[in-house]
Amino acid sequence: MLGIAYTECFGCEVNKKLQALGMKMHNYHHFYDDCCTANFLSSPTCHVFVCGAPCQPYSKAGLQKALHDPKNGEVLLWVLAWICGHQPEAFILENVEGLCTTHRETLNIILGVLARMQDSKGKKLYHVEHRVLNLCVHGHIPQNRSRLFVVGLRLDRLQGREFSWPCEIPTLPLSDFVKGKAKQGPLNNTEAKNLISVQRKFAKTGRSLKDKWVIDLSASEPHAMHDVSPCLTRTRAGSGGHYLSWLGRKMTDSEIFGLQGMSLEKFPADVMSSRELRLAAGNSIPVTLLARLMSQVLSAIGRGP
Repeated sequence: MLGIAYTECFGCEVNKKLQALGMKMHNYHHFYDDCCTANFLSSPTCHVFVCGAPCQPYSKAGLQKALHDPKNGEVLLWVLAWICGHQPEAFILENVEGLCTTHRETLNIILGVLARMQDSKGKKLYHVEHRVLNLCVHGHIPQNRSRLFVVGLRLDRLQGREFSWPCEIPTLPLSDFVKGKAKQGPLNNTEAKNLISVQRKFAKTGRSLKDKWVIDLSASEPHAMHDVSPCLTRTRAGSGGHYLSWLGRKMTDSEIFGLQGMSLEKFPADVMSSRELRLAAGNSIPVTLLARLMSQVLSAIGRGP
């Protein structure tokens, strides 16, 4: 997408099927099945390190235990240890907005550790910034997906260059991502009940389901957005995405992937089930947003096109 030659130094994933998918789609020189190990810390270094750590410790849908989460809380600590030991030229860390809002104290710890890292001469190692970016504002795609990004740039690589965050850009129309009719089964009981609730609310406010409303029918309280998809979380994507009112159906797999900046056709069909692929899509970093941020990072460290 950026037109830049690159080498995939290594990858890391704990889920067995995602491991198989990653190794089939990429040419990793090394692959690790757990970042919370000394083996991972001994991995090769790289120019740019990208990490989307599990979001459940910081998500509204998770346990809200941050670094104390029994399953994934320590992941970011190991990531910090890797950065400190390998000192890549740049890094990009991604997580849910909740890390910046609900768990601000945890973010402050992370930023503090990164800011205090030093090189072999005792000099400050990184310029660190963080910002919340929304896919529908900064990545072209009509999905309301806000995510926190922490960017670190090694000071010896900046050499007077400045880093700029991706600017706001026009959102592409939803019609570019949603295509006509598709055969699907009936809504489940919760979805059907919530659709009736939405119909009643719309009738009172003069809105029409014939307009382009994208509705989360799986939540305890249904949520509708006009011309923009609500966030496709892991759970929502796994359950078939959101309801498209003007088409009278939920999203197709291709539409879910498209709203994450990916083409389903590029994924092998013999590694994971359709539902497993959707779950993975909901957990991913949107490609267009990451590409725009990566372009800015590479330019700042003198490795842009």
